[in-house]
Amino acid sequence: MLTSSTTRTAYLLLMLAAMSVLVGIATLLFRQGLVAGAGEALMLAWVLLFVVALPLGLLLLPLLTLLSGRRSRSAVIPFTGEKVP
Repeated sequence: MLTSSTTRTAYLLLMLAAMSVLVGIATLLFRQGLVAGAGEALMLAWVLLFVVALPLGLLLLPLLTLLSGRRSRSAVIPFTGEKVP
């Protein structure tokens, strides 16, 4: 059984790989849009913004949750030097 941290690490690595592929495709498409003209490039940039930004949000939100959870966990339970029952 995979632990939570193992699953989270696998998810982040998979999303990083997928994002690198998406950014490469978006760059290629945007260059083709620039060849077609400025108007087409701007319309294509608007669509690519959502295509790239939504998976990027899926990648960044778990990282932010992980970082904020670690900070709040230490603030909730004060260190007293004794075991908590």
